[in-house]
Amino acid sequence: MNNRRNDSDDLVLLGIAIAVIVVCLFVWKFSKAVSLDFHAGGRLLFGMIIGIAILCAGWWQENNYGSILTVKNVLPASLAAVWLGFWPALQQWGSVGLSFPGEVQDVEWWANGFTRWGVLLIIVLGGYSYVHRTRHGY
Repeated sequence: MNNRRNDSDDLVLLGIAIAVIVVCLFVWKFSKAVSLDFHAGGRLLFGMIIGIAILCAGWWQENNYGSILTVKNVLPASLAAVWLGFWPALQQWGSVGLSFPGEVQDVEWWANGFTRWGVLLIIVLGGYSYVHRTRHGY
């Protein structure tokens, strides 16, 4: 009896290990396809998945409950999540010259911190001001 339980535990661990390997392989292939390292590609992919999940949650809430969480209301948050996922990718794509670990990396103007934060503010503040201006008077 005890032996069967250990066998099923081993199968669960094997399944988890295979799932982790498949996910890592997918992230690695995605990273190579967009010319990024594993970390930046993973962050980009994770940001896109979170953005899609936020949109799906808004769509589900809108269709089932019709509440305040509609697709229109969560769109700025979804775009912000995707934009935050792009930050490490922008740093790599916009790098100028060689860089070494621990050093501040020189980047193009469109990849520096001011531009990234500015676009994030435009997405969030502009998006939610648009949502606020176009809402129905209740």
